[in-house]
Amino acid sequence: MSREINDFVKGYIVCALWTESLEDNGRTIDDINNGSLLKIIEDCNNFQKQAKNALTASGMDDEHAGHNFWLTRNHHGTGFWDRDLGKIGDELTAIAHKFGECDIYVGDDDQIYI
Repeated sequence: MSREINDFVKGYIVCALWTESLEDNGRTIDDINNGSLLKIIEDCNNFQKQAKNALTASGMDDEHAGHNFWLTRNHHGTGFWDRDLGKIGDELTAIAHKFGECDIYVGDDDQIYI
């Protein structure tokens, strides 16, 4: 599996760190455990494949879409449905919800895990 951190993955991770207040503590992508990072990349790539047409139709840039994937899959108070995208936002929301919720936390080894 590729370890490529594209703009979608970057947006997803930045949002995850922000919502969990880890960014405020100086945490970055470099603090994420390798196995967790691979899972993040896998989830992001699978979402992008499943939602390809809707993402294109949304006009949203990749980083913003990754951000909204994190928010939507975790049922935060905003996300794809809240972006004035109409049916496209509803479709993206339905696809994101199929991935289930995902939590991040700092382990005893000071690395970030999902």
